[in-house]
Amino acid sequence: MNTIGERILLVRGKMKQYEFADILGINANTLRAYENNRAMPNHKILYDICVKFSVSTDWLILGEGPMYKGERSQPDDLKGQSERISHLEEKIATLEERLMESQAETIRAYKLATTRMQPESDILQKPDSIKVEHAPVKQIYSESSADEKL
Repeated sequence: MNTIGERILLVRGKMKQYEFADILGINANTLRAYENNRAMPNHKILYDICVKFSVSTDWLILGEGPMYKGERSQPDDLKGQSERISHLEEKIATLEERLMESQAETIRAYKLATTRMQPESDILQKPDSIKVEHAPVKQIYSESSADEKL
């Protein structure tokens, strides 16, 4: 509700214009002018609307806060906050589930890969019981030269 006229119309609700005007002690044409934003109600009319219909003055004049006195207000940007929080909590729970599933799949794949690689890694490793000794290159060369001389 952007204007006082729109807010007055909302206060009137389904009540006939002439009935609402009678309660306020004004002519129905004057009320129509207020509701259509062609005239501005004076402070007495605004006060009467607030008192007779339990409307908050801040809401009627400024368009801020709750419509009715004693009603708790939430700013427009906070309306529906609990629904948004619930929706975000559901998304977080879904993402956490997916993350846990992904982690579990990664662990299973790692275990499978390391299990399959284990025998191959044993083959590639040289057992400690086999020792290969290499003769110095000079010795091999000198032995082959001696064989040729014979």
